[in-house]
Amino acid sequence: DFQVRQDREGRIRLIVVGRSGMQADSGAHRLAAIVSELADPPEPPRIELVEQLEVTPGGKVRTVISELGARS
Repeated sequence: DFQVRQDREGRIRLIVVGRSGMQADSGAHRLAAIVSELADPPEPPRIELVEQLEVTPGGKVRTVISELGARS
């Protein structure tokens, strides 16, 4: 499981549920390469391994969250 978060400056973080060390890490790096190619962010995506993803009050996971263009 993963989540892509884009901040107001266009930087991207990939939040990846870490499963079994090496396997999760290589999958996260492949995902980062794909996101870089598709989104062309100002810097390479940062990868964060977590135990679980945050859920909405309704209990759902938002796969993509972008603050780009969000008002203060």
